[in-house]
Amino acid sequence: MLVRFARGTGMPQLVFEFWSQEIAPVAEAIVRVLDGCPTENSVARLPLHYEPTQHGLDWAVQQVSTGEVSSFALHPQNGDIRYAMLSGPNIDDDNRPGYLGTIEYTQGDYFQIWRRLLDVNGLRIVCLGSEEGVEFTGDQLEAENFPWADFFLVIGAVHSRTGDRILKRGPNYFPSPCG
Repeated sequence: MLVRFARGTGMPQLVFEFWSQEIAPVAEAIVRVLDGCPTENSVARLPLHYEPTQHGLDWAVQQVSTGEVSSFALHPQNGDIRYAMLSGPNIDDDNRPGYLGTIEYTQGDYFQIWRRLLDVNGLRIVCLGSEEGVEFTGDQLEAENFPWADFFLVIGAVHSRTGDRILKRGPNYFPSPCG
């Protein structure tokens, strides 16, 4: 079992990434995973520079969908999630249309979060990576082109062109102790 640990923390750094052409499923996934936990929030416009904000996710959905805001981060005040992030199209010149959600998690028991994400209708990609997560671009949004061999991929679920969900373990797979 290969599990990476964040430098100096003694805990794994796992990154959930989830993508949809629509913003609503990405926002719903963040809400489900954070499950009402109080957060401190920050907002970024291009170039990406985050500044604290008192606004919440509902505001961010509107702002990201219109392009007024590039990315919105929620930092839970307790628990093992470092942050949840909602990003709009073309962040960091990755040429990825649609909306990306990211959740950084510091424990190895990823099963509960994984199940919650898989249960959100409309997410076309759900993947879990170690360290910095999986790098996928706009030309890798289909199961046939997804970077299944990415070194950091733990597990991924991608909808095929026929609508079936393809689920594969990655090179860095390890089973969750809770699932």
